Amino acid sequence: MNSKLIDSLVQLIDSLEIEEYVLLQDKLQARIIQKTAGVCGGHACIRYTRIPVWTVISLQQQGADYQEIIQNFPMLTLMDLTAVQAYYETHKLEIDRAIASHQDDADIEMEKTEKLSLKDVAEIMRPYYAERSDLTEFVDVDNSDFYEYQD
Repeated sequence: MNSKLIDSLVQLIDSLEIEEYVLLQDKLQARIIQKTAGVCGGHACIRYTRIPVWTVISLQQQGADYQEIIQNFPMLTLMDLTAVQAYYETHKLEIDRAIASHQDDADIEMEKTEKLSLKDVAEIMRPYYAERSDLTEFVDVDNSDFYEYQD
């Protein structure tokens, strides 16, 4: 790393007028979001990752805050998330369409998945419980007391 170059850049940035500083920040922020043909279906992604903007916005819409997103995607920074939000504000229709499209795909996949009985689920979970515990002995239960959750 060239520390003299970094020091020179810091001095240069410190000498900028407020309008120039804002322009610099805008230009740097614009470089964070990139679209590359053949990468993530051409969707806008966060720099040097394959994390689409729509994914982050979708997580935020589901209640995730910046801390939670960074915890799940440690390669991201607060500046990345700020750039995502700015991109969304100027490309709202594009991102909302991508989210809706991927939600439709997820709904179709959910419809394709087979429904499991309680006994089937219990059998799948069996290896995770200690031998001879109450949870390793399964009996057929009457499913009439259960109902399917519908959103």
